[in-house]
Amino acid sequence: CTWRGISCDDDGNLVGIDLRNNNLTGFFPARHITNLHTLQSLILANNSLSGSIDYILFYKTKLLSHIDLSMNQLNGAADILVSPAAKFVNFSH
Repeated sequence: CTWRGISCDDDGNLVGIDLRNNNLTGFFPARHITNLHTLQSLILANNSLSGSIDYILFYKTKLLSHIDLSMNQLNGAADILVSPAAKFVNFSH
């Protein structure tokens, strides 16, 4: 992994996305995140992402332990069981 904000494990599997403060705009791609089975950390804070989040989709990401989507224009009902491995979750505006 040689992209800024992307981290991989020793086998080349994607384990982290940290694109906070990157002026990202558009709809949050929740249904695509669930295809990232090795993802452990997702940080997209302080951008301009919008749309509704289906938190049920996050439950399929069994290794995702760190989720920070704060300071975006997202909506939807948060669920305490957002991900089985969740240790840190921030959906605040």
